[in-house]
Amino acid sequence: MANEQEEGQLRRSPSCDSLFGGRDEDFDFESPARSPAQSPPQRTPVSPPSQLGGEWTHIGISDVLPSWLGSDPTTGLSWGKDGLAVYPRWTISPELESIVETLKLVMGNNQDYIVRLLHEGALSKLYAVSTGSRDFVMRVCLPVRPGAKTEAEVATLGWVKKHTPLPVPRVIAHDSSRENPLGFEWILMSKVEGTPLSECWCSVSLGLKERLVKQIAAFSAATFRRPFRGGIGGAFKTASASEAETDADADADTYATGESVSMVFF
Repeated sequence: MANEQEEGQLRRSPSCDSLFGGRDEDFDFESPARSPAQSPPQRTPVSPPSQLGGEWTHIGISDVLPSWLGSDPTTGLSWGKDGLAVYPRWTISPELESIVETLKLVMGNNQDYIVRLLHEGALSKLYAVSTGSRDFVMRVCLPVRPGAKTEAEVATLGWVKKHTPLPVPRVIAHDSSRENPLGFEWILMSKVEGTPLSECWCSVSLGLKERLVKQIAAFSAATFRRPFRGGIGGAFKTASASEAETDADADADTYATGESVSMVFF
């Protein structure tokens, strides 16, 4: 009877059986992580070299920049205090019209864009972007670590996608400068379908919870199979990746440890 109830629940709520919307899958903890197909090269010009010898990327200097954007790289950010705690605050909010103008630079101005606020976080705001039958998520970031934090997040998503079975979003384009109509750094990603675990945990059966925990453990195990060398810090793409002669060289030299972009080090 218990098995019948669990199967019935699985049919009613398949999105709750996996962390990211698929049906449950058994992972082999000993086998190598699967490598998803690589995303196509991004058509993004580059700005001056980063500290790691790589490059901060941006879509291109726009003639239409926000009037409030000055020379201060942290414009739009202030820090508040609550006792001993320090937290970031938005002093300027991204405008939907500016997001649309930025999207037109990336994806073309021959289509309509529907943009709505999806979530507000301490360091970034998430926006749902729809155009035709395609859905995306755009993350607009506070300049808490200008340039470096966006580059580290993009590199981390790329590394996780390449070396683990975790279905992270694919980065469509990103801008780690502020030379765009939006005036903030941003990342445009594919939308990953699924149900937040916090919304379905209490409603799923013990068997489904067990499989979810195994998935999380498998993701963690795949990550620890390929530890970074060279200290503690953020993951960054390096300039040598584009100069590698073979796939093996590229895999070895694509990522390196750089400055930490964790908030405790701001």
